[in-house]
Amino acid sequence: MKRVVLTLSLILLAVSAFCTDTDDKIGLNELAPNVEVTKLLSPDDYLLLGLDKNIETFRINDIKGDVLVLELFNRFCLSCWEQAAHMQSLWEQLEAEGLKDRVKVLALGQGNSAKGVSRFRSDRKLTYPISGDPNFTAIDAFGDPGGTPLSLFMVRDGGSWLLTDYHIGKMENTLILAGVKRLLAGERIPFTADRGTPASQREAPPEISENTKTQIIVSVLNRVAGKPVRVKEITLADGTKLFQAIDPDTGPMDLFVRVTARRPVCDLCHTNTFAFAFDTTGKVVGFQPIYVTKIGNQNWSDEDTAAFESRLTGRKMTSLGFDPDIDAVTGATMSSSLIYDEIRRTAVMLDKLSEIAP
Repeated sequence: MKRVVLTLSLILLAVSAFCTDTDDKIGLNELAPNVEVTKLLSPDDYLLLGLDKNIETFRINDIKGDVLVLELFNRFCLSCWEQAAHMQSLWEQLEAEGLKDRVKVLALGQGNSAKGVSRFRSDRKLTYPISGDPNFTAIDAFGDPGGTPLSLFMVRDGGSWLLTDYHIGKMENTLILAGVKRLLAGERIPFTADRGTPASQREAPPEISENTKTQIIVSVLNRVAGKPVRVKEITLADGTKLFQAIDPDTGPMDLFVRVTARRPVCDLCHTNTFAFAFDTTGKVVGFQPIYVTKIGNQNWSDEDTAAFESRLTGRKMTSLGFDPDIDAVTGATMSSSLIYDEIRRTAVMLDKLSEIAP
């Protein structure tokens, strides 16, 4: 009995030693969100997850097995390229040891289309199940710690999955396999000594003074209005602040600016801060980076900004699709896709805005 109590105490101590604020945010030791997955790349992928190959959409709770390794990645993330090789090696090891019936692997490309992840799979010669997640549904559901690759490790709990551990950044396939085997044996010891570095613990974007912020808002509104305007601050019911252009002669104009930030989807990238202008129909009419970076965390050039704004302006937020081959700034595909996604999400505010803006 003493040995059992001691073992349990060591396990609990090991778990508590690595707990962080991110653990609570991501839902560690809680039932995982039942994320919806749309269209795997091949019928065989469905069979590998224990699913009917004739379906398209399913939820992760439908996946059969005792342990689930859910890998969230972005095909433009350099760390994800290396992690994909580890995941492929893990997949091959699971097959060699006869564990594929008990251990399932699924990768979801955050911000990536089916076409994009298909290209990623082909380039990296991957054979485990994979799907696109263009609207970042999965990483949002798990609390968005701000980094991929994000490896999520779960055990079956009735008809659901219990999230027992996670890791942000690259992780060796041998470490994953060892951890998976411990889960199969009923142990809950953390896979590694740390779980990686979430965005909240990495270098923050430069602080923006209120004076600088005001100057940016005025500059954007003056430019899209084609004349000098005054600015009125509007606060929506959820606390979101927007800024409306006021013509000194005729009054309120149908022009608004939102200043916002979006955390990275890459373990090496920075948070992006930017402003964009739109009207109550949801049409985007202007864009201004404040702190937006590309590969190597270099700031966008004026040419980058002009090209990006020209592709964005005139489009509706409600139907703002992102094509990396057309819409992205070179070397800033992930930043570009996140900006598009954040603007698309702002569309839900239009109804509330029309109720209070004259």
